[in-house]
Amino acid sequence: MRHISRRLPLFALLLATAFSGTRLARADEAALVLASGSEGERVFGKPGSVVLSTGSMAWQHQSTPESATAAASSSIYASAALNADVFVASQWSLGLGVALAWSHAGAGDSSLSSTSYALAGRLGRAIPLGRFATLWPQASLNSGREPLFVGGDKDTVVGAAFDLPLLLHPTPHLFVGAGPVLTARGGQDWQTFWLAGHLLFGGTFGA
Repeated sequence: MRHISRRLPLFALLLATAFSGTRLARADEAALVLASGSEGERVFGKPGSVVLSTGSMAWQHQSTPESATAAASSSIYASAALNADVFVASQWSLGLGVALAWSHAGAGDSSLSSTSYALAGRLGRAIPLGRFATLWPQASLNSGREPLFVGGDKDTVVGAAFDLPLLLHPTPHLFVGAGPVLTARGGQDWQTFWLAGHLLFGGTFGA
């Protein structure tokens, strides 16, 4: 009896450890239930699921002339993108996207408009923020062709972007989102950086 009583604390410790491990595993599973009302439904971030989305971004810049003889200048940029992402592991996604953009620049009586396109590959991480929200940061590299404002010749453009959208899930398979995107782009003898807002919506399919 004395030998058995010495082992009881060890058995109690093992049972407590097993119970704690089970609770942690259940907590990890619950964290994946981002947009569903019950366990077992497909959720955003589940391995093997495919996300199709579309997004848009736009900005306008107006400059004031520094002197009475200088002309004011303005520029407008708008883009739309189609994206396909696959969650290759729990909450980790790889994706491809194509973007079309339109820009317009003017100074005084002269102006010029142009269109461009770009292809991008990106890596994302879904971070659950409860049942109906997800933070989905994404880093991407892109390349495309667009005409230069001077001379009209096309230039090969390469760039990188970091997107930080907050997604809201009104249903288990649909989402809308918005957030900032930091972009760096450059071509032959020029570089540009900007911070803009990004809107997107899409759906999750398969698992």
